[in-house]
Amino acid sequence: MQEEIAQMRTLMRNQAGFQTVSESPLSLVLEKARIDRTLKMPALDHFDGSSDPLAFLNTFDGRMAFFGHSEIARCQFFSTCLQGTALRWYNNLPPRSIDSWTTLKSKFQARFSSNYKGIKVTASLMTMHQRFGESLRSFLTRFREEIAEIPDLIEQMAVNFLTADIDKSRHGLLLEEIFEKRPKTLQAAFQIIEHRMMLQEAERHRERRRSPPPRTSDLPPRDRRERDWQSHNRSEKEFTKLNIKKTTILAVLKTEPDYRPPRPMKPRRPPSSRYCEYHEDTGHTTEQCFQLSNLIEGKIYRGQLVQYVQHDDEPRRHHRGEDDRVIDVIFGGVASRGLSHNSRKIYAREVFNVNPSAAKRPRANPSPVISFSDDDYRPGLIEGHQDALVITTRVGNNTVKKMLVDNGSSVDVLYHHAFSRMDIGDRRLENSRTPLYGFTSNEVHVVGTIDMPVLFGSPPCQIWKMVKFHVISASSSFNAILGRTTITALRAITSISHLKMKFPTDFSVGEMIGDQVTARQCYLTTVSPRKKTEEELEVNQVLDIGPRELIDTPTSNSCSPLEEIEDIEVFEGNPDKTTRIGKNLSSDLKKEITNLIREFSDIFAWAPMDMPGIPETIARHSLHISRDTRHVRQKQRIFSAEKRAAIDQEVDRLLDAGFIEPVQFPTWISNVVLVKKSNGK
Repeated sequence: MQEEIAQMRTLMRNQAGFQTVSESPLSLVLEKARIDRTLKMPALDHFDGSSDPLAFLNTFDGRMAFFGHSEIARCQFFSTCLQGTALRWYNNLPPRSIDSWTTLKSKFQARFSSNYKGIKVTASLMTMHQRFGESLRSFLTRFREEIAEIPDLIEQMAVNFLTADIDKSRHGLLLEEIFEKRPKTLQAAFQIIEHRMMLQEAERHRERRRSPPPRTSDLPPRDRRERDWQSHNRSEKEFTKLNIKKTTILAVLKTEPDYRPPRPMKPRRPPSSRYCEYHEDTGHTTEQCFQLSNLIEGKIYRGQLVQYVQHDDEPRRHHRGEDDRVIDVIFGGVASRGLSHNSRKIYAREVFNVNPSAAKRPRANPSPVISFSDDDYRPGLIEGHQDALVITTRVGNNTVKKMLVDNGSSVDVLYHHAFSRMDIGDRRLENSRTPLYGFTSNEVHVVGTIDMPVLFGSPPCQIWKMVKFHVISASSSFNAILGRTTITALRAITSISHLKMKFPTDFSVGEMIGDQVTARQCYLTTVSPRKKTEEELEVNQVLDIGPRELIDTPTSNSCSPLEEIEDIEVFEGNPDKTTRIGKNLSSDLKKEITNLIREFSDIFAWAPMDMPGIPETIARHSLHISRDTRHVRQKQRIFSAEKRAAIDQEVDRLLDAGFIEPVQFPTWISNVVLVKKSNGK
């Protein structure tokens, strides 16, 4: 009777247009159950249906259990932690459909399962890399946050991924230390990295104390705050370690056609004696220039100047030069204005067509007075000597000794035995058709020419010059000769008596001091009697690199057995799978070999799918490509029908064997290159 009355009331309300509040999805038992109101309710973030439902449930369950609430209390309190989409879902549940906390959790997880964040595995650390300009400490913080989200972490694999993710161009020494100590756990690896970072920070702190920044008390408050902010950011940024000084790289950059000078420095700054060649102004040194460091770092990130990145701290080894002869006087090259006869005639006649008024040098930028006195004689120099001016200086990132300064040479010469041992980076020899001539008019063929930056002087009176060296293959006790081309470009003056060369710079007069001991060693090497070959017995004989004569020797494309062979079945009763052994073997030995082959028949591969591969612990092939290299996607090349059929056949064969697998979103795409084998396929 009561049920009928309730149905009649519901029908009447619906017909009258009344809207009633829907019943709770909780069962009557859960809704009317009494809970302990004295217990404190935890503070929880609301779930709106867009975040991870499992993380929310774990947080909700953990905090409710910590405050001592039962499962019934969790059911009653659960809806108060929902909002937005999640709350609307809860209100639309069928009335009285939730009879336990387990049922509510299962329905909640089923509804919002699409928001689940996949469980991370150790292999996900492979995608982490130290970002451009990111400090090692920041990267280590990100790495620790990442491994905290991996439930089943494999320690040894994580250590391998950690070393692979660190930028090798900036932290080569750290990686070498890790490889030497071979840590088995992440804690041991973190200790090595933390120790290295402490040493680096201590070294930077000592450098800052050794050269403190200029005082800023005289600057306005606004400029002072801006300067403090800039110095704070600059101290945190780490740059790639270089194997040469930035001054050398700057000299190379200035020779590029797209080089642009920087913006001028702020005029309001304290006076300083430190000079920056990049800004061409005082205030800081070239090595301390932050803008130059940013410029070099950007070029390294784009794949340029990678030859100047320091990978290790091994000192550059210098090999003893060969015991060779010297070419005394050299003519030709760029100083003679070219190869044609007319250009040389014009060069020779220029001195007869000099206009005195035009020859007068402009005084807009006068050079300082260069003079020599008794003060230029250094202690230990033998007076009255007749030694040559032999210097040691930097050529690129190489320290080159035994460089002869020769006013009689019209070109700058670099001998091939020295050139072959130099680190020239990505520079290449350029062809040269202009020969050189010795003092007896012997023609010397040039292997090639190369432009290299050369350092002259010592700080602060120093200067870099790009020198075009003519590389020749000849005997000499010297490694290089600096001729009139460079001496004129430097506006230098030499003094054999003082064994010095002086030249003007932006600050004052720079000096290059000759080495008397090295000069005499080169002299003794040249004039010492030694056994000579027939070619060297000729006067002023010049060795030349010519085309090598290739001797064709008959070769066989395949090997042939020394005796007759016969086929045996690897699998007895299967004539399709055979191998060969000697026919003249004894019956007992033949039987023993056949049994041995059949016992280890699994080593034979009859198809590509029979080759499972070699374990990585034995052999592993990897491509050492810089992470900063720009990804290349080649355009699809159109092949003929014959080549397309060959490509499809080979790709299907590799897919069936499991050697390759398709990738949906590749970052590298390269066209197939077809090469015919010796059998014509």
